[in-house]
Amino acid sequence: MNRPTTPPPEADEELVATDDRLIGRVFRWSLVALVAVAAIVAMMVYLLRREPERVLVRQDQYLPPQRQDPAAEPPDVRFTDVTAAAGLAFRHHNGARGDKLLPEAMGPGCAFLDFDGDGDQDILLVDGRSWSVDEASASSLALYANDGSGRFTDVTRAAGLDISLYGMGVAVGDYDDDGHVDVFVSSVHACATTSAGAPRSTARSTTA
Repeated sequence: MNRPTTPPPEADEELVATDDRLIGRVFRWSLVALVAVAAIVAMMVYLLRREPERVLVRQDQYLPPQRQDPAAEPPDVRFTDVTAAAGLAFRHHNGARGDKLLPEAMGPGCAFLDFDGDGDQDILLVDGRSWSVDEASASSLALYANDGSGRFTDVTRAAGLDISLYGMGVAVGDYDDDGHVDVFVSSVHACATTSAGAPRSTARSTTA
């Protein structure tokens, strides 16, 4: 009859030592993993809570340069009204009657053009009129010819531009490439077109 054999004490001690080494190794790796996870979490919290970097901008780099001599006086510039002496007798009519309509407060403008081909800049002034298209109005466009010396002559009727309309703007240019300056005048009620090199009969008004 066989009796169970009892392992020697040396074998038990060897097994205990092996288990201790294995437990120690697992503990060390667990500790390393825990430290790594804690570091990752700490880094994420830091990145989420970190305020964006502020860029400081110097205000003086956008300021205009300072005058070298603040005590210097500005130049004494004076203007003289030579309208009448130059022959310009234009007066704008806006047709206002107290309703304060928007076109009444908008200047219709003017154009500088060489309508007669003498090399001097002539002036075309746009005028308004009464609001009613049926009401007679003495206002019209005004074309002043420059004689080259700074004096102007009213040639509106001779150029066929004595058109009464509520002008809002003017454009000039040789749109048909015939060598003559063409004129387009916009208006509240109608638009007028003509050519500087054409006779009076070709000035026409079209409904806008």
